[in-house]
Amino acid sequence: MTHIKSYIIFFCIGILCGVCYAAKNVPSLLVKQRAPTIQKINHSLLTLKNCAPKDTFHGETWLGNDLLDSLKRFYPKATQIYQEDTVPDTSFINIYLRGYLQYKPPFPDKRHINIAYIIYPLYFSHFDKTKINLRHRLAPADIGHAHALFDEMQFYDVLAVGSQTYAEQMRKKGFKAYYVPQFTNPKRFYPEYDETIKSEILFVGKNVPYRTAAPIALKAGLPITIYGPDWEGLATAESINNNDLHRYYSSAKIVLNDTRKEMREAGFISNRIFDATASGALVITDYMKEIEQIYGDTVPMWKTEAELVELIKYYLAPEHEAERLDKARRAREITLKNFTSDIVAKQFKQIIKDIKKHQSFR
Repeated sequence: MTHIKSYIIFFCIGILCGVCYAAKNVPSLLVKQRAPTIQKINHSLLTLKNCAPKDTFHGETWLGNDLLDSLKRFYPKATQIYQEDTVPDTSFINIYLRGYLQYKPPFPDKRHINIAYIIYPLYFSHFDKTKINLRHRLAPADIGHAHALFDEMQFYDVLAVGSQTYAEQMRKKGFKAYYVPQFTNPKRFYPEYDETIKSEILFVGKNVPYRTAAPIALKAGLPITIYGPDWEGLATAESINNNDLHRYYSSAKIVLNDTRKEMREAGFISNRIFDATASGALVITDYMKEIEQIYGDTVPMWKTEAELVELIKYYLAPEHEAERLDKARRAREITLKNFTSDIVAKQFKQIIKDIKKHQSFR
């Protein structure tokens, strides 16, 4: 009986000690575990999230720089961050530049405007309604980078798509998608002939398996000048400073372009088309109906090796110089009228206006 009383006494002392400890420590624990304070949103702040890593020179890097430059006309406080950076919670408008490179998507809420600017086609995953309904429980860190585009797109308010064809596909899948093409910056790409770097045929790009134009020209023994890595001694140099690229385009009689298979099939036009035509060059490219619809006969296109060789020889011939220059001039007019960073910035301003009109924000 004495032992039972002792157990009861020790039990009561234990309970009392526990209550005292909780009274002293639980409040501080709750403070430590409380959700972080939501910062006040700056409704004049726009952040451009670039999928390229910081301090690198991917195509997305230059495209982001040019877009930011034009966006600042409407959003003076606009800033650009990169793949490894986190969009600040204080930023009200966020444009996610989504090219071939990937990043973690935003966390969906009703406090920010999140727009995906898709400039490269990515695959769709199976429509999983259950997974989509659970998205609000996931933070971006739970998802990682290797995820399907279709799943990722659930995180954005609207999509801005660099291909008319692809935008239509996205709309059929139930997304609100705008057609916002790629572009050039006329402040960096303009005619500036340089005798010291002139060329008959110019190709600028890395030697990768899908390259077609330059290898065909080399095989045919045509006078082509190449700049880019991995050409095993065939290139004049491995790179050109992007700020000097317009001079190389301007100083070439013909600039060659070829397109990744997935981009061609999805209707994404290579940015080289816009930059080179803005620089006053005649561009010859592989066939895409989207290019034909925009440029007509001002950008000659080929479907077979024989056609490419024939086109090059035709436009290099002295008797066709006037025709070559005329096509280059008209192509430049089309580019400057429809495909500049200023025009695209205006499109984003209108898209943002539409979102504000149809959505309520907390």
